[in-house]
Amino acid sequence: MNDVVIEKNDQSSEPADKSAVVALFIAITLFSLGAPLVKWLIQNSANLGLHGSNAISFCNVLFVGNLSAAVIVLSYFGVGQVARGLKVTTWKTRALLFGCGFLALFSPALLVIALRHTSATNVILLSRLGPVFYAVLGAILSKRCISTVEWVGYGFIILSLGAVTIIGEGGALNFGDLLVVVAGGCYCVSAIANRYGLAQAGTPAFVFSRNFVAAIAFGIIAYTQFGWSHFADLVQPQLWLALFAYALVAIAFAQLAWFYALERVSAGTIGTMSIISPATGLLFAWLLVNEHPKSQQWLALLLLLVGTGIVNLQAIRVYLPCDSMIETSTPAGLKAVQK
Repeated sequence: MNDVVIEKNDQSSEPADKSAVVALFIAITLFSLGAPLVKWLIQNSANLGLHGSNAISFCNVLFVGNLSAAVIVLSYFGVGQVARGLKVTTWKTRALLFGCGFLALFSPALLVIALRHTSATNVILLSRLGPVFYAVLGAILSKRCISTVEWVGYGFIILSLGAVTIIGEGGALNFGDLLVVVAGGCYCVSAIANRYGLAQAGTPAFVFSRNFVAAIAFGIIAYTQFGWSHFADLVQPQLWLALFAYALVAIAFAQLAWFYALERVSAGTIGTMSIISPATGLLFAWLLVNEHPKSQQWLALLLLLVGTGIVNLQAIRVYLPCDSMIETSTPAGLKAVQK
């Protein structure tokens, strides 16, 4: 891959942009808020005035959430800037943007379904496998050898899966945990495609089209499979308000802060700050849904922190982008290159 950049010094000698570092912290924090917030909405739908036990379904979260995020992004950048970005792209780039939006459906859908079968804490911890899959596949595609240090770091992260399942689930993944692992593979494929879409279309057109296409594509799929009755809960104004607030905080603001920081801070800074993601995710799970980590989950968190820290010891990094899941933490040492 000719546009993969390998940098030895990692810009460590350049002073950090303080506003970008703050934006990076905000992005990582908001991404880690996603899963606990959806779990909170599921548990408190009745208190929000929502009728029906399935109001916060994965269909509604994905359709309304992505549509709301697209509207927010369009309002932020302006119709003119987004339209110009789409206009100057080739038909191949537009097809790629459509594909990125379609691929964006799978990981969030699996994660929202998983939240009905497993804890938000497990989703936060097991979601870290997605960036590992991503980093390994990125290295393979760029024909870069993964160092021993990196393999050791990834090994610690993978061991965290054992801490959650072998110790906590009797040696087997439950249905929700399995969905999170599968979502990690979907995330990997989607993120690789997003790298090209972002580089060719630019941030405004890419972020808008990704969310808008995901919403429309999912709406069409759900309608053809289940009919209009599947969206019966969308007549409730409270549902739109709740999911608009979710999209504003955990999707739109998180993405905008992430892309702002991406162009202004070094990959080393991104990698170092990504260590806080699982910890902040567990904190939100405790504050919002009163999930107190069990002993094996504390062990998993420790393994994650050790593994992420070891990976970040590498002085040579391949820069690739981070994609957003319902719970998405920044892959250590990965960064987008926009040419």
